[in-house]
Amino acid sequence: MSPPKPEPGVRMARAAWSRAMESRALQPPADALDRAAAQWQHIAPAKQLALARESAQARAPELVRAYRNVVHVTSGYRKRRAASGEEHLVPEPCIVFVVRRKWPSSRSINLDDPQRLPKSLLAWDTVEGQRVMCAIPTDVQVEADLRGVRPRGATLGITEDPSREVTGTLTCLIDVQSAGARTRYLVSALHVFSPSPQITPPMLTQGNSFVPMHSDRTTRVPPPLATTSGFGGALRDAGTGSSSLDVQLANIAPSAQARVRAALADLRLSPTRPFVTDKAMFERLSTQRLFDLAVPGNHPGRPPVEPRPRMVCAFSRWLDRAFSIPYPARSGATNVTCDAVHDELVEMVVRGSNWPLPGDSGCALVVYFDDGSCALAGMFIASDEKLAFAYAIPAWKLLDPTAYFNLPQGAQLKLASP
Repeated sequence: MSPPKPEPGVRMARAAWSRAMESRALQPPADALDRAAAQWQHIAPAKQLALARESAQARAPELVRAYRNVVHVTSGYRKRRAASGEEHLVPEPCIVFVVRRKWPSSRSINLDDPQRLPKSLLAWDTVEGQRVMCAIPTDVQVEADLRGVRPRGATLGITEDPSREVTGTLTCLIDVQSAGARTRYLVSALHVFSPSPQITPPMLTQGNSFVPMHSDRTTRVPPPLATTSGFGGALRDAGTGSSSLDVQLANIAPSAQARVRAALADLRLSPTRPFVTDKAMFERLSTQRLFDLAVPGNHPGRPPVEPRPRMVCAFSRWLDRAFSIPYPARSGATNVTCDAVHDELVEMVVRGSNWPLPGDSGCALVVYFDDGSCALAGMFIASDEKLAFAYAIPAWKLLDPTAYFNLPQGAQLKLASP
């Protein structure tokens, strides 16, 4: 026999009790929030970036499910819009809500709306051996900023592919060490070395010639610097559930050693810090220095500069497999678009009046030190429609042999100086 149903007045009382408990759970004590916000201000910026990144990684799925307008959660720096309407970056670490659209101001002041995004998210930190709560600020950025991102080509040289030619630039040199042997390769973006790669199954185009361009920026200067190898990442459609890596290695022509060194001579790598090893190091450097895109000096869209022009940029935010870039590719004999996702990408905001052109893909993202040397921070592969943001594969992914296609078993990758 089922128990008797409670009277309507009792049901209403229970519902009110339930709503009150929910309301209290949604609003921690004000003094606790104040203490958490104050604690955040005492944390060093590099550690703030790390805490924001870790919290975003841990909570992204639940937050996307909880808020209907949110399509992604990541971390980085806050963006603000000036009175002129121009958006600029503010060096304040935060958790970033990427939304379909921002609410009108009339709705945003409704503090009781359960879909209103929080101004901060609570997290735990360790200070002098004690666990303390801090309040990580949040920022709301629209998904439209990420639409229209396209891979770019550039003009240090031309890849001669049977399907189509594409211009591109070189990133760096990498040594592949395997079975006691060491072979040196040139590195660039896969979509530069293999302009229309096969994706079913994933396959790199081998044997394409990469021919440098003359300083007049229109004439090819044979013979080729390199021919493409079968080593690199792979482009896979996001629908397969697999990630991509837009990088490929090329065999240096025996007669081109001197020309390759000359092409990369201005990238003088630090003997102690030749590349950025992880996100923590990247974030630490971003609080101390600006970065540079080492775009080629022979791009027809900008005046020729020797050595390469420096394009200053700053860290904006991290992007992961939720963010896709459309690439031209082939499935058999059919031309298709491959929506590829990367495990890790970094978004940089370009400073000043110089910006990446369609295209500069393959150029190195570097950070310079006081002695004039630099560390490789990544490889530029794409930009947005407004050319205000640059997207790069982090250096540690370029040097991760497990992310590569067809490397010999147990092979190791090492960044090499020109």
